Amino acid sequence: VMTIPLAFGKGRVETEADRLRIQANLEETASGRWDTDYRVVARLLIDGGFPDAVIRLGHEFDGTYYPWSARGNESAYVEAFRHVHDVLASESADFRFEWTGMRSTFSRFGPQAYPGDDYVDVVGMDIYYRRPTPLTANVWTSEFRTELEFHRDFAVSRGKPVAYSEWGVGLHDQPAFIDAMHG
Repeated sequence: VMTIPLAFGKGRVETEADRLRIQANLEETASGRWDTDYRVVARLLIDGGFPDAVIRLGHEFDGTYYPWSARGNESAYVEAFRHVHDVLASESADFRFEWTGMRSTFSRFGPQAYPGDDYVDVVGMDIYYRRPTPLTANVWTSEFRTELEFHRDFAVSRGKPVAYSEWGVGLHDQPAFIDAMHG
């Protein structure tokens, strides 16, 4: 599994000017500006013995901090994703593509930025528990399970498997979170 950026430049969407800057990043990618670089990455994967790698392209797109944020730029994100998918797939038809959102924002911002069934092989989600207090059943049910179920149902509706390529805890051990994820 390889995570590959979808655009380059400054991230952070806090203002309309920020959104427009990120839209320009995505349009630059979709226009082919970085195709040579993407082809180099593809060749390195293939030459390294991974022609069937799973590529997490433009992960956590529903956040506000990457230069490929889809927030308010859904169409530009989709076009950039599709373009880079096609560039990489032209190097190896065996690459698989994971479209990965975040637990906290997937249901609100994910579906509008879905690149389409022909471009996505796996629907992923990054999920962490970073609070200093132990996970409670109420927090699990209201904040985590609901999003996990939405994510699962979205993937199933598209005929795609789910993945949790990034998940874990921060700050302190949280055995309840690990147990809940296992369940």
